[in-house]
Amino acid sequence: MKLAKLALLTLTSLVLFIGCDDDPGEGQLRVNFEMTQDGTPINLNEDYTGDQITAMRVEKLKYYLSDIKLLGANEALKSVEVVDFETGRTSFTFNDVQEGTYSGFSYRLGLSAEQNGSDPLDYETGHPLSASWGLYWSWATKYRFILMEGRGAEDGALDGQGDDFIISMHPGADEFGQAVSFSRSIEIVEGEIRTLTIQIDVDDMFDGPGGLVDLPTENQTHTTPSDRDIALKFIQNFAAAMTLK
Repeated sequence: MKLAKLALLTLTSLVLFIGCDDDPGEGQLRVNFEMTQDGTPINLNEDYTGDQITAMRVEKLKYYLSDIKLLGANEALKSVEVVDFETGRTSFTFNDVQEGTYSGFSYRLGLSAEQNGSDPLDYETGHPLSASWGLYWSWATKYRFILMEGRGAEDGALDGQGDDFIISMHPGADEFGQAVSFSRSIEIVEGEIRTLTIQIDVDDMFDGPGGLVDLPTENQTHTTPSDRDIALKFIQNFAAAMTLK
């Protein structure tokens, strides 16, 4: 009997050892975001010639991502994150990602209705939904999904003269969240970092499936009834302007 129990214990230990040895390892996923024009990087406060007007400059750009996933994974990598080019918060590393081959990467540009109804006072400074990112509208008790601000000029010179105009795009509403998904074989290897780079084209964000945002006349939106159509066009175009490289 003792020998039988010993044999059973040895067999159980062996099975557990083999099972543990077969557990999948973990790697890391790094995701970088950058502004580009036809694949060439564009920095904040850098003047460039746009498709519509001859002088453009992006001075601020920040936006929300939510429900961030690897396609084929059982759960999200993160429920919410904020990208802020002004502070250099344009790269994220997700640790403890189960090794394997995934079929793509996805997220929502913007927030879910539940997240959009959050109270920023419930979050500590630095949390994406805290007030520290300047994306909460106290007057609307909602969040801006994107904050894009800059300047444009039709005469080719951003010189502070009368033909310069301010660009201020602040879309945000429960139903404005945009699903963004990239089909790509993504292999996570134990102990290694897999890097993805997502580019946002500065021309395509104003002209895409949402329709043309005519910058000389449609350069301001705060998602009020009078400019809601501009906000919707812009966020739809912005989502489509994102490409995985």
